[in-house]
Amino acid sequence: MFLTSLITKVDQTNVHCHFSKITREKRSVALGQRGNFRGCTIWLTGLSCARKSSIVYALEEYIVNKGLSAYCLDDDNIQCGLNKNLGCSNDDRVENSRRIAEVSKLFADAGFMCIVSHSSSILEDRHNARQLHENAQLPFIEVFINIDTLYESSKNPDLSIDTNIVSSEKAIEMILNKLAEHKIISPILVYPVRELLMCDQRRSESLEQFPQMDKFDITSLDLQWVQVLSEGWATPLTGFMRETEYLQCLHFGCLMKGHIENQTIPIVLPCSSIDKERLKSNSMIALCYNEKFIAIIKSPEFFEHRKEERCARTFGTTDIHHPYIKMIMESGDWLIGGDLEVVERIRWNDGLDQYRLTPIELRQHFRDLQVRIDKRLLY
Repeated sequence: MFLTSLITKVDQTNVHCHFSKITREKRSVALGQRGNFRGCTIWLTGLSCARKSSIVYALEEYIVNKGLSAYCLDDDNIQCGLNKNLGCSNDDRVENSRRIAEVSKLFADAGFMCIVSHSSSILEDRHNARQLHENAQLPFIEVFINIDTLYESSKNPDLSIDTNIVSSEKAIEMILNKLAEHKIISPILVYPVRELLMCDQRRSESLEQFPQMDKFDITSLDLQWVQVLSEGWATPLTGFMRETEYLQCLHFGCLMKGHIENQTIPIVLPCSSIDKERLKSNSMIALCYNEKFIAIIKSPEFFEHRKEERCARTFGTTDIHHPYIKMIMESGDWLIGGDLEVVERIRWNDGLDQYRLTPIELRQHFRDLQVRIDKRLLY
């Protein structure tokens, strides 16, 4: 008994907070986040059956699949472990929220995006959790899920989602938008497919500007790459690769634009030295195929086309008898990179255009198929 009281007394007088010698920026590099610290807490709150758990686990999966660090703290799981000694009294409720807030802060400080699913209906509990993070200079994003009158609502929640109206996919997109707004993730992560087609107004403006633009004639192969880019198959690319993207693709097999995206094939636009000298001072270039206006390449960047390096890195050989290598070796000595705006969807008029669905169209088609399957199972 004496020993227990002595240890308690010693503990109370000799407990001090120690700080790591590792900066958050250095820790983020160790996590593979390229110097961008992304530690934060996303606090989803709502009553049971509000689909909090399904949203947080889907969000965690999405973020981790993009090569970033995230971890989910689910209320039920915590009750089975860390908080298993707590009941339903007011004091236990306060302690339950306090422990979850403390643990989520540690995850955030370690550079993780900590996604919390917790039925914290009392305003003071959520305020204390937010204050804890703000004192540690860590972002805290509070997301209300199907909040009703039983909740003490915050005056200005970061985000409020009604899952009776909004699908889980849309809810995840809304949360990702909020993370992008706080500069925790790249906006590219929000939209899994990014099309590069002009809207009607932009198309009309471009057609008016076209006669005054400097023009560059592209090949049939270039036109195929324009189609790939414009329909979103090469997301997150926003056009033909600039030199940084090109080198990342060749040497690392991926793009590192705020997150890691696999990309092993260079998507580039070759040009001759004569065209490079003619076009290098332009802020916009019109791309044409068979005298038809196809697209605009904005803020063009010209860089050397190191053909042997490209072939060796892509194919593991520079053998000129390889048909694609032969084509590369015969192409221009310079590459043009830049953002792309495509006038309209590419059509080949070969009777097969109706079967060439875009990624967005395919996703919708698969959703429709699933609905039909579900209806058949129902009946």
